[in-house]
Amino acid sequence: MAPPKEKRKRIDLTLEQKIDVINDYDKNKSQRVTAEKHGIGKSTVGDILKERDQLLKLFAENKSLSQCRIHRNLDQKLQEIDLLTWEWFTTVRSVNIPISGPLIQEQARYFAKELSVDDFKASNGWLEKWKSRHNVSVRYIIIDLYKAKFFHVYYITNL
Repeated sequence: MAPPKEKRKRIDLTLEQKIDVINDYDKNKSQRVTAEKHGIGKSTVGDILKERDQLLKLFAENKSLSQCRIHRNLDQKLQEIDLLTWEWFTTVRSVNIPISGPLIQEQARYFAKELSVDDFKASNGWLEKWKSRHNVSVRYIIIDLYKAKFFHVYYITNL
């Protein structure tokens, strides 16, 4: 009797690694060669290729590279709130208006009310996850140099 085959260790790939798998497959057109190069199974390469369009879209939209599964778990109305808040954020930041976390949360609540989502709460946890999904970071600016008052300003992080 042959010894049992050792199981391959489970590997969670980031969005960036999945994009590398797609690019490698495009070069050599072999799932087996691509799988061996990245140390993953052929079926994993196949699964990544099935999600190709969605992964490329997430990557093109500058989503957080380690958070590629987030949008699959949001329901449709929450995705709409998320997208409307993102569009509002980019519009306001494009004219250099400083935005605080509570202002983002207030705007998200407004969009939820407009979309008739009664149970939506733009909590601090929601804000942190929203910032992570959209690669937004906090910067501090001094409003009054003499009194040293600081104001949080959110920016899109460049990768």
